[in-house]
Amino acid sequence: MGITHRVEILDAGRGDLKSAHFRALSPRGKVPVLVDHVNNTTLAESQAILVYLETASTFPAAILPSSPMLRAAALVRMRRTRARSLALFLTLLVLQMRMNESTYLAGVFREARRVLTSDTEKTDGAAVAGVAATLREELQRWEGYLASPSSPSAASLSSLERSSDQRNPWLVGFDLSAADAFLFPWLALLVRMGFRLDDGTLPHLAAYYHRLCDRPSIVKSWPPHWLTSPPQTLFAAL
Repeated sequence: MGITHRVEILDAGRGDLKSAHFRALSPRGKVPVLVDHVNNTTLAESQAILVYLETASTFPAAILPSSPMLRAAALVRMRRTRARSLALFLTLLVLQMRMNESTYLAGVFREARRVLTSDTEKTDGAAVAGVAATLREELQRWEGYLASPSSPSAASLSSLERSSDQRNPWLVGFDLSAADAFLFPWLALLVRMGFRLDDGTLPHLAAYYHRLCDRPSIVKSWPPHWLTSPPQTLFAAL
């Protein structure tokens, strides 16, 4: 591809993925990670890395097919389109990252529900404490995305994300986006299941949730039985 680069091999067995240095680059401890020192950007989602290498103007990369038809098919399968300007591209890149990341919250939610409805695990204090810690760790990441970049909880955000998110009430850019649409249903389910989003530990996320709840489109689409029945208590202990 003609890109000057250095490859760093990590060993999960010796704890490399859990080191403070690596977690500063990839808060979830996932690989691969791309660090672009030229543009002061760090990316930890493989799909976002591929699109970045293809589209960022500083790289002479060609990851997508040259054929217009095949290129279009590749982009459809990657669930995004190519931006015409770098500024728009960066915003769309963060959007793609946030949409991808919402799947992590979905997985944490499902695991917490599994443990709390298991006849054997719901009475296991260690198991419940484990899913509670995992859930709160995940929610703290989203809290960080919505917080001011000067706050400690947002310290892991890359310069790319800070430039896009620092003054905004939404996850990406200045307007509601697909990233918000991906995240909100899981927050709503957490609250419905009894999770205390307003306990003061997640102030930005709680305010974000209530902003979305007040939107006319969401008010109109709220499940009718949620309006006539009290929230459940399954997640109240988390």
